[in-house]
Amino acid sequence: MASGEAPRRRWQGQGGTKMAKTFSPIRAGLPPIIGLLLLAACVSFEVGSINAGGASSETMRIIDDAYAARDACLVRNASAMARRDTSVDSTAHAVALACSAETERLISVSQGVKTSALTIREDSKLRARALVLRELVSRPSGRDVPALQAALVQ
Repeated sequence: MASGEAPRRRWQGQGGTKMAKTFSPIRAGLPPIIGLLLLAACVSFEVGSINAGGASSETMRIIDDAYAARDACLVRNASAMARRDTSVDSTAHAVALACSAETERLISVSQGVKTSALTIREDSKLRARALVLRELVSRPSGRDVPALQAALVQ
């Protein structure tokens, strides 16, 4: 070691070799910077006005409200109609028809979002059927048993 030169700090590495401990500003500073960039990207995505489907957050709020109105209508009508002496499919069809105004409103506000009117109508029918079955199962009477058995076989 020459005079005036500072001694290097050394430690014992694997295999008995001595390694010099060096400080790397890139290693020390890069992970926090990457973390901050990722955090900023997440925050800006969450606060942004565009969702994955390309619709604005206001449009998505309107669509969510229309879904809620349609679902509330389906629940209300399934509860009222589930005791009829008709099959589960007929009752579900009647429930879906009773809520057709809410379904059509949902379709109209969903224009521009990646979904189709047929998909929304089919979803309404399936939800109506599930709600009718749920009502029949939650309060079965003697006359509901054959309808439940037939619906479960399908």
